[in-house]
Amino acid sequence: MSLEVRPARPEDAPGICRAHRGSVGVWFRYPRDGSPVPATHPEELIEEELWRNGGPWMVPSLCRKHLDWLLGGAGLAWVGLLDGEVVGEAEAFLSEEPPPLGRYLDLSVLYVHRQAQRRGVGSALLEEVLTWAVRERCNAVLVGGGVDAPAFYAHLGFRPWQKVILGRTDCPLGKEIGRPFEPGDYDQVAGLPMPVGRYRSARQEWEEARSPDIVPEGLSRRRDWRILETPAGPARVVWIADFFDPARATVRAWSQARPEELLPLLLVESGALGYRQVDLLLAKEVFLRLTECYRLDEADSWEAWWYPLSATS
Repeated sequence: MSLEVRPARPEDAPGICRAHRGSVGVWFRYPRDGSPVPATHPEELIEEELWRNGGPWMVPSLCRKHLDWLLGGAGLAWVGLLDGEVVGEAEAFLSEEPPPLGRYLDLSVLYVHRQAQRRGVGSALLEEVLTWAVRERCNAVLVGGGVDAPAFYAHLGFRPWQKVILGRTDCPLGKEIGRPFEPGDYDQVAGLPMPVGRYRSARQEWEEARSPDIVPEGLSRRRDWRILETPAGPARVVWIADFFDPARATVRAWSQARPEELLPLLLVESGALGYRQVDLLLAKEVFLRLTECYRLDEADSWEAWWYPLSATS
């Protein structure tokens, strides 16, 4: 058996798609009316249903578009091969935030085909990510979007870092208080924390929020970019409407302001923009502190893990 890890290329899209599909345990169909129902095989599904089972990695043409975007300057990707066949993939984003993270690498994707697991592919991919992070003088490697296999990461030295909770609340009516702006390169917000909306890294959230939606034909969603003035300076904020419920939006904010300073402004602007409901992703301690005041309902939760690479992390 020959195991190889190398940087991904756009032409790897079909193999990456097979690897991601091969990691899906249960497939679902999505009827127009009603709840998702299990499917016996992905070939039963239309393109939109495949996408809803796991994003652009489920559809070769969308996977190629995703790789073109990612490798065009947004992030990084590697593939793991067994005997020359792509069976796994890792993706990451280089980000800058205040300590304890500082300059760090966020591991946003790590998947291995089910039939190729326990053959060293995942460990080899992660080792390549860690080597790259050390060479680039990162303070840490973060798995920020939740850990699917905690035993795997714990065995390799990762440990829990922060719990985040998705709070959902209704929006009050009000007048707009922000001003529109055009999002540019990550330099606009590099070094700023994300007190609201950070599911993964601050860099990935920024890059994805301003990128074209890589989705099946016929799907689109509204985005609103605003600068809000806070006691700690301007906050750059984006509202991203839900694909299937456009009256609800997820809010992401890059700012030095504390959540207590941001939330009242965010909710007023949300209502003024016409949203009925918003999702606010917050650190667990912040959610618990503010839930009663803002009537936040817990919609979901995750735990981020990290691997410190320096004594200051």
